[in-house]
Amino acid sequence: MNPSLRLTRELVDQIVFGMENQDREYVLDTHEGKVVPADHAAADDTGDRYVELPEWRSVDGYNLMEQFVATLHNPIYRSRLRSILASGRGVFRQFKDTVRERREIERMWFSFKDRAMRDLVADWYNDLREREGLDRLELQSTETETDQLIELDFVFRSAIEGELPTIAELDREAFDEIFDDSDDDTVDLYYRASREGIPAVSHAASTVLVTETQGGEFAGFLWAITRRSGEASAAYVVQLYILPEFRGFGLARETLRTYCRSAHEQRIDEVHLSLAGSALDFEASFTGYGMTRRSVELAIDVDRWYRSQTG
Repeated sequence: MNPSLRLTRELVDQIVFGMENQDREYVLDTHEGKVVPADHAAADDTGDRYVELPEWRSVDGYNLMEQFVATLHNPIYRSRLRSILASGRGVFRQFKDTVRERREIERMWFSFKDRAMRDLVADWYNDLREREGLDRLELQSTETETDQLIELDFVFRSAIEGELPTIAELDREAFDEIFDDSDDDTVDLYYRASREGIPAVSHAASTVLVTETQGGEFAGFLWAITRRSGEASAAYVVQLYILPEFRGFGLARETLRTYCRSAHEQRIDEVHLSLAGSALDFEASFTGYGMTRRSVELAIDVDRWYRSQTG
């Protein structure tokens, strides 16, 4: 083996191509630093110039798809892809066609696969080097960050007047969703109490930030109101909602981040976000972002409490 051979991105891509090719066998020419068809390798070479590529079978590809689905936070596509993997018929074609439906999902799949295949190749090559008594080499990471994905596929803008009625409807739908384990009358009571005294989305104190795909498809929104008293000012996020088909990409946090940048430009001192119902599950995500807990609201089921006290 040539000890000076390095795993460049180009060489790793060649190796991955050779691994996945089911029609022809390829080997690594360690002297030239390239992948060549096995039948083109010098027949009279009896040394270690040519090395067989890592084995890659259909079952390995299937396992990689399973691993990707396990990391996918989008509930709609996670469920669909799991069903495809369990179907046993045309799995690879169905999987490819389904991730292609959403460019964001497709980018995540390509990024996941690229990272996994590069790690596999790096481990394989370093094992070869160790057997030759050579030091291991590190392959530079090519991981695509979530922020880069969002920057490529989503834009943020102020809502236009014609969208405000839809925003108001989605605000109520979002509220119903986080309290989906309560009866309708109770949820209605919660909603009315939480919106009492809050200006409408069309009010001058309201700011509505829309999240959409590069193609103009609505993905979610943030609605906040600004209050000022003397020199002090604060913004209160009334609703932060991402449509189910766009969840799992970090859009909620990026929408909030975009709004906070705008708040800074407007010299707003603080941004407050209240969590209720099932949204409480995401507290750690927002505190990890830099938010701190300012208050806690407690509730008691009076009938259940009374029965526990008198039973």
